[in-house]
Amino acid sequence: MATDGEVQELRDWLEQLFQQVRQLRIDEHIWEETQKVIAANPKLQQPSHFYAWMQDMYVSGIAMAIRRQLDDDTRTMSFYRFLKRLKGDPSAISRKRYRALYKDGDPPVEQLKRTGLLDQTVNRAYDRLVGAGKPQPDASDIQQEIDDLKRVATRFVDFANQVVAHDDQTKPTALPTFGEVNDVISYMEKLIQKYVTLLEAAHRSVDLNFQYDWQAIFRTPWIP
Repeated sequence: MATDGEVQELRDWLEQLFQQVRQLRIDEHIWEETQKVIAANPKLQQPSHFYAWMQDMYVSGIAMAIRRQLDDDTRTMSFYRFLKRLKGDPSAISRKRYRALYKDGDPPVEQLKRTGLLDQTVNRAYDRLVGAGKPQPDASDIQQEIDDLKRVATRFVDFANQVVAHDDQTKPTALPTFGEVNDVISYMEKLIQKYVTLLEAAHRSVDLNFQYDWQAIFRTPWIP
């Protein structure tokens, strides 16, 4: 049975994963929006080593960032190791622990108690995330998520290992696409939302909301 301290460690770990996945989404968004700026301005559509450099930096950076999430090194706080740890002790996200997150005195909890819907609401949410009637996830359920993460990310891992890190002579012939970047990030966002709910009974938005106009630099001549 996972201790309260171990569960808190998982919450802290998940917070770091949330920030890392959100940064992946920011990087992808900035890349895509910059491509739109170039596509909309014919004056920018000319050969340039700068564009080649920018693409190389983006592709290499995003591949390495995704690769890190599949890292099994004990020194890293990767998504793979987070799931592996949960697989070893799914009691950290048991139905009993999830129910205990709904604390007496919280206005939404008190409202549900007054209407007699608290247990029904809690169990319905847990059934949706884990499975009808299950006291906790099976190790095989979490292994499936590990397998799915590997499946969507494997080409980035191969690219990062064989091209970015080592310039291997046996480079992969099937290179990852920009569309697959979105697939990987979307899957990790899905996992983030699931485990934030199970560990905190909360919702964390991964939507991007810049507090400033990051494209303002494009409206200023770079060379005076």
